[in-house]
Amino acid sequence: MLAVAKALGGIGVEVARFNFPYREIGSGRPDAMPVLKKTIAEAAARVRGAKRLIIGGRSLGGRAASMLAADGFECDALCRRDLMEKAVPAFWTMHWLEGADHSFRVLKSSGRTDADVMAEVAAATRTWLATL
Repeated sequence: MLAVAKALGGIGVEVARFNFPYREIGSGRPDAMPVLKKTIAEAAARVRGAKRLIIGGRSLGGRAASMLAADGFECDALCRRDLMEKAVPAFWTMHWLEGADHSFRVLKSSGRTDADVMAEVAAATRTWLATL
């Protein structure tokens, strides 16, 4: 997430990162979803201002952010690409990071570097933000 924040910062997107309570205490057991959503809402309240606020995350954080947004402030489980493409509403934008794993890492044999992936994240985000 540090690399993603750096890549997005490079295109002028301010990123506010935070830890969930279970991470703060070093537990491997995630907090309950209401705690996760409350933590995101509190972090958003700390940075909310006149600027547009977009919430998100990776893995569990992304799921919690999606669920919070669906509560009014829709979440798909991680799944196969073909199923995700069928499930995503037409008004969503999805960008696939080809060859990247769950941590945005790529194999050397892919011919790409992790920095290439972060640049792609930044470029795709810039393109998406321009449509809002």
